[in-house]
Formats: sequence, structure tokens, C-alpha cells
Amino acid sequence: MATKMHPVAAKGFNAGAALYAIARPNYAPAAVSSLIAQIQNAAKQGEEQKQPLVLELGSGTGIFSRHLLNAFGSSNVRFIEPAEGMRAEFNASVGVEFGVTAQDGMANATGLPDASVDAVVCAQAFHWFADAPTIREFRRILRPNGLLALIWNLEDPTRADWVAKVRTVYEQHELGTPQYRLGLWRAIFNPSKSPETAQVFKLPLREEHFNHAFVAPGGLDAIWNRIHSKSYILTMDSETREKLKAQVFAVLKESDVELDANGNVVYPYVTDLYTSIAI
Repeated sequence: MATKMHPVAAKGFNAGAALYAIARPNYAPAAVSSLIAQIQNAAKQGEEQKQPLVLELGSGTGIFSRHLLNAFGSSNVRFIEPAEGMRAEFNASVGVEFGVTAQDGMANATGLPDASVDAVVCAQAFHWFADAPTIREFRRILRPNGLLALIWNLEDPTRADWVAKVRTVYEQHELGTPQYRLGLWRAIFNPSKSPETAQVFKLPLREEHFNHAFVAPGGLDAIWNRIHSKSYILTMDSETREKLKAQVFAVLKESDVELDANGNVVYPYVTDLYTSIAI
């Protein structure tokens, strides 16, 4: 990423931060446990265990941030979020709850000192800045044997037909954005395409995948809120968005969407976790 956010991300996430905070799912508990354990292991020095210093880059509204704060405490986690709307949402909720602040910054210009953190965590974000300047910045700020952790939630069409059907409807509006599901971000970890990364991080990435279900309050409206919270949907003009909403609900009304006893959607997800150690 250069010195600016992707324009679709900047426009969409600044405008839709409040919706993002309520519509996006939490992460599979087993994935969170694995990531926390790997951070703790990366922070070991000899036989001693010190409290890690962690950077969450692209902290958004703080959905994953709470896990880091509960594990390591407010004095041991730093947060950087380039979208002003996301920072405001974070600081008004997570910030107030834990006494922390998300700072402005970019993936390739964090402003942190050299070799200052034990782990860099990117939750639902790395696909927006998967490039060589970012990798160089990660290596600069990570301590020797520091951990890079990339984690995403993705709707799982293999466990519910309606997920596949609605994705077919809305993903045609992606506007060429580098969505996680496309796998474009992987190129920076391919030694043949980016030999520099192989000199910085141990490859291939360690991969872990965890099925989970997010109980989304609000019935079928919760599904639309999740779709609406996507950057490229948030940037649509209102007329186009309303047409898309009608298409989505037409599909959902003809589908067997699983609801819990309270009428909440049981939304199938996979949490994907990728990690590597700095060389």
C-alpha cells in the first residue's frame, strides 16, 4: 500500500463504521486461542516468558481487539487504523471500555520504533495492503522471531446453500477490489513472485481453518446488514443498493435459512488463520 488507503475502503469504511461494528461476526474461539498461544510463544526469551507487546494493524471497530486486550492487557497492545470513521467507532467503544486509543497510521508507515513489537496482527484487513512496502515495515518493527498473524472470517457456502446464492448476487459488485476470498494477497508470500518476503519471513505460511457459526440478531435483516457492511456496498448509490437489497431478500425468502429459537440467523463462517515467524 502506498501512503493512502484504497479509495473504496476509505470511502466505505469511513461511512459505514457503525454498521460494520454490529454486522460483522466474531472469530472462532479455537482460532483466537491458537493465535494468542502463538503470540505468547513468540515472546519467549530463553526459558522466561515475558508479556508480549502486540500491534494490531487495521484494528477497525475493535472486534478482534477485545481478544488481544483480554489476553495481554491495555498496556501491551497498540492499535493502528487508517480509516477515520473506524477509529472513531473503536475509540468510542473499545477505547472507552479498555482505556486505549487507536492511532492513525498506514501499513507501510506505522511510526513504531525498530524491533519494538513481538507480534503484528491483522484481522480482516491484510488483503487491502498486501505489498512489499508493508512486508518491509513489518520486518522493521518486529523483534527477532516475532510473529506475523493474519486472520479472516469468511462466509461458508459449503454449509448453507443460501450463502452461496446471496454471494453470487452481491459479489458481482466488487468493483475490482482485492477481496480476501480472491487470494490476491497470497502473491506477496510466494517466493517466486516476491523473493524479498522469503528473506524476511519463514515460508510457507502456517495455515489453520476453523468452522464456526455466528448467531446474528435480527433475522434476515442481519444477513443484509452483513452484506451492506462491505466496502463496495457502502459506496453504492442508494438506488443501486436498494435494488441489490431486493434481490438478496428475494433469494432469502426462497431459501431455508437456519434460525435459532429466538429467530436469530445462524450464519456459517470459517475463520482462517495464517502465521509466520520473522527471520
